[in-house]
Amino acid sequence: MDKTIEKIVSLCKRRGFIFQSSDIYGGFSAVYDYGPLGIELKNNISQLWWKEMTQVHENIVGLDSGILMHPKIWEASGHVGANLFWLISSTACSIVTLSGVKSPFSDTFTFPSVM
Repeated sequence: MDKTIEKIVSLCKRRGFIFQSSDIYGGFSAVYDYGPLGIELKNNISQLWWKEMTQVHENIVGLDSGILMHPKIWEASGHVGANLFWLISSTACSIVTLSGVKSPFSDTFTFPSVM
């Protein structure tokens, strides 16, 4: 792991912001627990985001719904039967690429790169 990231993680643990879930048992990848300061920061960011996205614009409303839904909802929303793309990651050059992203404007496939 990069030395800068290690320093940030160490600082966050010491200050009680965020901890890797199940850290004492080896950790759980991409799952984190928030300490007292971390949950305050998370809530402040969430509230600011909610205000900027739903209360500032009169044509946008908030919606809180579950992701566990009837299969017909997933079909109607286009999540089922849609193109599936593989995420390809190169550790040598740190480039992450989606394989074969179909353009919504044509029948061609594009291959975007994200650094």
